[in-house]
Amino acid sequence: MTRATLLNYLLFVGVFVCFGTIAVADDLRKFAPQPADTTQKKQAEFPKPSPIAFKPTIGLGGGMFTFYGDVANNHRNYHPTVSRIGFNLTVSQPLNPFLDANFYIIHGKIGANERTFTRNLNFESKITTGGITVSYNFHHFIKKTRKVEPHIYTGFESFEFLSKTDLYDANGNPYHYWSDGSIRNLPENDPGAANAIEVYRDYTYETDLRELNLDNFGKYPERSWSVPVGAGITFLMTDHWKFKFGTSMHFSLTDLVDNVSSESFGNRAGDKANDKFLYTGFSFHYNLHIANKAKEVHPFNPGTIDPKGYDLTGYDLADTDGDKVNDFIDDCPGTPTGVEVDKHGCPVDTDRDGIADYLDEEINTPAGREVDHLGRAIPDSVFQNAYHRFVDSTGAYAHYKTERSSSESKVDDPSVFRYTKRRFFVSAGGDSTKHLPRELIDYILSLKDVTTEIDENNNVVYHIGDYTKIEPAMMTQIELANKGINTNIKGSENGRELTDSEIRHQMNNARVNPTSDNATVTSTNTTKTIFRVQIGAFSRRVSEEIFTNVPNLVVVEHNDGLTRYLSGSFKTLKAVADHKINMLLAGFQDAFIVAYRDGKRISLSEAGATVTHRNTNEMEDVNKITGIDKTRIRFSIQLAAYNKEMPTGILDKFLAMGNVDVKKQNGFTKYILGKYATYEEAKAAISDLEGFPDAFVIGLFNNIIITLAEANKLLNNDE
Repeated sequence: MTRATLLNYLLFVGVFVCFGTIAVADDLRKFAPQPADTTQKKQAEFPKPSPIAFKPTIGLGGGMFTFYGDVANNHRNYHPTVSRIGFNLTVSQPLNPFLDANFYIIHGKIGANERTFTRNLNFESKITTGGITVSYNFHHFIKKTRKVEPHIYTGFESFEFLSKTDLYDANGNPYHYWSDGSIRNLPENDPGAANAIEVYRDYTYETDLRELNLDNFGKYPERSWSVPVGAGITFLMTDHWKFKFGTSMHFSLTDLVDNVSSESFGNRAGDKANDKFLYTGFSFHYNLHIANKAKEVHPFNPGTIDPKGYDLTGYDLADTDGDKVNDFIDDCPGTPTGVEVDKHGCPVDTDRDGIADYLDEEINTPAGREVDHLGRAIPDSVFQNAYHRFVDSTGAYAHYKTERSSSESKVDDPSVFRYTKRRFFVSAGGDSTKHLPRELIDYILSLKDVTTEIDENNNVVYHIGDYTKIEPAMMTQIELANKGINTNIKGSENGRELTDSEIRHQMNNARVNPTSDNATVTSTNTTKTIFRVQIGAFSRRVSEEIFTNVPNLVVVEHNDGLTRYLSGSFKTLKAVADHKINMLLAGFQDAFIVAYRDGKRISLSEAGATVTHRNTNEMEDVNKITGIDKTRIRFSIQLAAYNKEMPTGILDKFLAMGNVDVKKQNGFTKYILGKYATYEEAKAAISDLEGFPDAFVIGLFNNIIITLAEANKLLNNDE
């Protein structure tokens, strides 16, 4: 510990001692006897209560440090409590019933390891921090008889760090990280690299990072200030013992704890944010601040014994609120003048409903009844109505209005909602749309709002339209029915899916009759040109994971046996051209633009585009089998997958490996290792793994997990 840090800690102790001295003096003044009346007879035979002595709470515990900085990218992909061990010593002093001052020291280690294709960094730092915080225990909101209480706190602190890195193994061999994932004693581009031997990290941090001076930072200070912000839970075990569990984030004023900052050179450069660290731990606290209760005395001595039986001889017997209960033992100070009080100085509450009689408009409320803020019993019908609203799914108890008159707006009725958001669309699904003729598919694609999904029977379902009223949805259904397409109308209200009976009710109340003359009115506009991007056409349906990041995906199965995938719906050539470029960059190398008008597919020249010689036959492109950029397909090793928190032992293995990637898919968190060009390379890498008997090879497309079978089919042109 440096001299400067030691002086900081001595300063904290000095402040604490001064604070304690003031607190003791204040307590002694509060309990000091008033000058005795010379005419009053001394009553030494009655004992006097002892004042509260200054005795703080002392705590000792341990926990885990977690570093958030430039190395390991703010601890990404790692559990926040898995890092280095620390220990803490705390001394606390109450400021009042809800605030405590806490003086503390924490000592331990922080560190991080980063292993990627672009850089390999590691460090470990001994850290000592000490400071003062003020904590709040929510005394205003929870019962006094509580056994468990939450707390939050903040303050300031000084901390010292000594950071080192691991550059050599136990035999003194330097680490050189090769692109195949191994560590060797020579660089990969060294002329003698063929003779390089594989070495392994010993996790002994032997080299002082500041002394290396990798970024010309010089002898920067290895100490700084930080601001802790934390929260936790306190378990009140006995009058003397407490158990605390909590976590605190320490926001430092330096970015050099890991020796990496935004001013570092090359790929060592980090972001501009300062380093911070998390401390999560537990501690046991022994409370020495216990008040000595005044002793009961007998027999009763008029004028010197209060209503609770305590001897008050010689003390200040002031009664500020004039309720004839001395301030010293008044549980409800500040009672309004003239209000009847009990022996504790609190306003009388005859029916014990929590509302004092002088505020209670119903003094004799039956026992057990809930009351409002004026002490009036709440009718059972209010609770019954609230229950019906809570469980209601039919709408019988909810009255929706989209508009209000000026008189209605003045009524404060919680059952009336000002707005209702309804959406309707037409669903053409299942077997009814399987292998539709080309002209019907083109008609559907000429509509603006079209999406698709795959149902439980593996059939394509089209969702057509996005209407705020049911009438246009009904007209769309009629038009599709006239073309031989069977459909259903679906809808939602404020995010809740409408039932079939609710849809029928809406249709019965609609202002459109399908059998009337106005049924021939067109609800959809197919006269405008709609542009889409076809990103692939395959002889089979491919894995949905391939299109994970594709917006507005539409799956089309023609009766020619091809499955086509289209993306987007645009009104202008510029917008669709930009989207085509994005799809090409995403690996869909054969993506091209298609256009629709009047329910039919048209050429780009008809749509107003300038067609080059290369795209003269663009109308024929839609019938060709197209694929994806196969260079985007890689193989990896799935080590494990969990739908809950992983075992700590497994996480320790991942931390030791250093380059495990994390993917979230279908509710699982999957941990994968490496990227290989061929299946054989990935299979060979599994044989080198230890401790992962269930590891297996998976496929990747655009860094998204796909099945091994799908990856092999796409590579082998099985499209």
